[in-house]
Amino acid sequence: MSPKSLKTLQEAASFVGDEKRKGTSPEEIINAMIERFGAKRSGRSGAYTFRCGTVSASCTLSRDQGLLDNWNRNATIRLAQEAMQ
Repeated sequence: MSPKSLKTLQEAASFVGDEKRKGTSPEEIINAMIERFGAKRSGRSGAYTFRCGTVSASCTLSRDQGLLDNWNRNATIRLAQEAMQ
């Protein structure tokens, strides 16, 4: 992962953690990530996807809470992998 991509991912993951601690709704967090980090969200036929900072997530249950939780989990895993390299 490039240094720029890694920095974006770290900042996005930190942002999600901060906003969750503040009690910000998942929909608001996702919308802010789209604006701040150039994240992309799409959905068709009940399958939603979200991509931010080279990390993707999908969810068939919800377009906000489940999608954000899945992205956050995937981002945490990716950051841990990068730290071990």
